Amino acid sequence: MSSSDDSSSDSESDDEMRRNIMASYYGKGLNEQATPPQPTHTASSDLGVSLPSPPSSSSSSDPLSSSTFDPLSYSRNLLTTSSTDELLTHSTSLYTTSLSLDSTMQTLVYENYSKFISATDEIRCIGESTGLALSGMRRLVDGSKEIEERNRMVEEELKEGREEVDRLWRVKVKVEKLSVIRTLEERLKGFIEKRKFKDASLMWERERGVLVEHRERFKILDNIYLQCSSLINTMILRLKKTVSIGSPASYRWWFNISRAVMVMGEGSEEFRTRVEELAERDFRREYEGEGVERMLEGLGGFKRLGRRCFGDCDVSRAFGQIIESWKSSMMVKCDENSEGIEEECEQVRGCVAKFGVEEWDRKIKGVTVRIIKRLTAVAFRKLRVETIEMIENWMSTPSSELIKILKKSHNETLKSLRRGNVESEEFRKGVTEEARLYVIWVAGVLEGVGGGGSGKVVVGSPVSEEYMDDLNTSMMSRHEAAVTEDPFNVPLTTLMEKAEGKRKEENYLPLKVAVICREAEGVLIESASKGVGKVTGGGSEDIDTDGAVSLRFSMAASECLSRYTCDRGHAAARALGMGVGSRTGRRTWTLGEKVVRGVRGGVGVMLKIIKEVCMETGGRFGGLRRSAPAKVVVEGVGFSGATYGGGGGVGQQRSGGLAMDIEKLFAEKIVVYGSVEFSRESVVLGVFKIAMQSLLLAARQARFSVNGLTQVQVDIALLRHLLPHYLSEHAVVDKIMDNVLAGCAYRCESEEQADTEAVIQSIMKDWLKTESEQEDEGMRCLIWDSEGVE
Repeated sequence: MSSSDDSSSDSESDDEMRRNIMASYYGKGLNEQATPPQPTHTASSDLGVSLPSPPSSSSSSDPLSSSTFDPLSYSRNLLTTSSTDELLTHSTSLYTTSLSLDSTMQTLVYENYSKFISATDEIRCIGESTGLALSGMRRLVDGSKEIEERNRMVEEELKEGREEVDRLWRVKVKVEKLSVIRTLEERLKGFIEKRKFKDASLMWERERGVLVEHRERFKILDNIYLQCSSLINTMILRLKKTVSIGSPASYRWWFNISRAVMVMGEGSEEFRTRVEELAERDFRREYEGEGVERMLEGLGGFKRLGRRCFGDCDVSRAFGQIIESWKSSMMVKCDENSEGIEEECEQVRGCVAKFGVEEWDRKIKGVTVRIIKRLTAVAFRKLRVETIEMIENWMSTPSSELIKILKKSHNETLKSLRRGNVESEEFRKGVTEEARLYVIWVAGVLEGVGGGGSGKVVVGSPVSEEYMDDLNTSMMSRHEAAVTEDPFNVPLTTLMEKAEGKRKEENYLPLKVAVICREAEGVLIESASKGVGKVTGGGSEDIDTDGAVSLRFSMAASECLSRYTCDRGHAAARALGMGVGSRTGRRTWTLGEKVVRGVRGGVGVMLKIIKEVCMETGGRFGGLRRSAPAKVVVEGVGFSGATYGGGGGVGQQRSGGLAMDIEKLFAEKIVVYGSVEFSRESVVLGVFKIAMQSLLLAARQARFSVNGLTQVQVDIALLRHLLPHYLSEHAVVDKIMDNVLAGCAYRCESEEQADTEAVIQSIMKDWLKTESEQEDEGMRCLIWDSEGVE
């Protein structure tokens, strides 16, 4: 029993040893219960031997894998609980497993055999190399001690020789100095003849100390000192005289002179200032015509020379002159619309930045901002010239796309602008201002084309007088901001001459311009604001923050509409007052001497003009083109005295006229040339007021017979009858008509009485009948019932 126990314990110890060796080799702990790696296949190993899969260590049913496995208990348990067949089967299984483990272990040993051999060799080599290294270190220490000892011996042997060399070297230096001093006069003369005054002064300043120290002991040194001193003093006097004369030379020449004088301590503050002025003068002369980059590069050398001479050199004035000259040339380039301006500004700012002067950086920044602004202004000047051509073409053709064309051209100009190296905020301000001025300029040009601008600026022409408009004080200040002059004074003579001729051919041109100004007030301002926002990289930039641009268009539109109303009103006035009045005011109205048989032709011309005004304004402002259908003359219905101003004797008429003249002094004043609104009714009313007031003024210069007075009464009666056809509110015109009738009756020379009611009714009936027949035949008539009749 004991022998079996011993054999069992030996076998168990061998197995444990093998497991420990394998675990140490693979880096596993002896008691680690990790799952061993599972083979990916069971067909064969790398050696071609079929290897069964080892039993899983994680299986709880295998007691052999347990850390508390007891062989004796396990064997007794099998003998008592298992049958003979099961025991045989289990024994065979254990034997097979043992063989498999032995085979696996053998395979692992074969596979790692070469690694074991290499590891063993390396360990052996490490031991041998460590011994060699230790012996080498010992030899190195011994050698270092030996070298140190021999070096000490060499130093002791060479000490006396080195001291002798030092003594001889000092002697050599003194001999060389003596040689230099002996030839000092000749060398100074050589420098002076070659005009190297600075070198002469520096040499004398360097060698003078030796002469001063030993001149009392050695006569020859005293003579050398006196001769050289006289030579240098003469040189200094001549240099000072040269500076006082100031003949043109190189700026480097003046700094060379100054350096020589300053080395000798002979340069006063006055002398220094004079040298700086001469050097700066000749610097500008030398670099005249050179590019700005070349001049700035030369200015850097100028400044360095000045610092060497004086320790400091202020070249701000020279820099300012260079930049101002460059700015002037760049402005000319901008006006000529040359290329590469932004790139040149970039390069110049880079050159200035090299100086590292903050004040100069600010100055060049301001100059480049002005140049880019000028370039922007030139682009808008070109746009102004193109705008003049576009407006000329628009007047020559029936195209109504003028606002779209102006909008497109303005946006294209904004897109063509380049910021260069100007800060975005400065660029934004410049573009906004130029866009604003351009839009204001367009309003002024359109106003001039429409015949307005009386007292207003068509940009580029001088201001003649103030606006005569109903503006309050606050609006007046905004108005002053709206009449800005053009800095380039774009010529508008040809355009204005053409516009004047066009107005004579087409009386409705001012009305067309007024409508365009109203449209442009919103479209151009909005388009310009969006365009500026895009080109400056931000959102929409409002170019009309103070409302001055909008006001300028409003005033242009109102002025053109007023001009249209005045032109039409004066034409109607000339027709209505034809033959009435004279220059002397004493002649009887000649047309009135004849018997009245009809309405004067001038009345028909006036009504034709009124009809055209109704058609033109109604078509552009919208709404009805007439106020109401024409009234029909009812047979047998007479006219009151108020209709034509009659009904009594001449004496009564004169009395009534005199009373009315007195009443005028206290009556409300009728404004004839007042503001005109953008409506058909307002324009037609303005034309009527101008025509009737002109008739009233003409009547005051005439004498009337009975027939002449009757003619006026007939004309006024017809106009009063047709007035509701053109106007809805005509009280003001009625009042002027009353004044006309009363004034004519007052100036009638005859004492006779005339019953004009029947005459007026007959003439009006015949005239209206003729108009009705013309309308039925499709001819042009002065009264109409349909809105589309021309």
